[in-house]
Amino acid sequence: MQGVTTTGGPTVLVLALFVGVFASIALASVIAYRAYRGYQRTHSTRLLALSAGLFTLVAVPKVLNLALSTLRYPADTTSTVAATARLAGLCIVLYAIYAGD
Repeated sequence: MQGVTTTGGPTVLVLALFVGVFASIALASVIAYRAYRGYQRTHSTRLLALSAGLFTLVAVPKVLNLALSTLRYPADTTSTVAATARLAGLCIVLYAIYAGD
């Protein structure tokens, strides 16, 4: 039976990194879902924008980073796409804060 091999550090460290990434995706999803449920009750476009913004700010860049890295895209492409998603998330959150209802 072949053991797990990793590149970039000890196996425990790599596994801890993946657990952290998946935990942050899960927590961002829960928070976004709760904000969306608030939108359903109140029909406040600010809550809907906050839900989308938080999800786009936290979960989407991590998923894109994992997917593009797995597909072996260049690191600069992966970083640029993830940074663009973070920027979009920040813009959506700013809209949620400053937009009128």
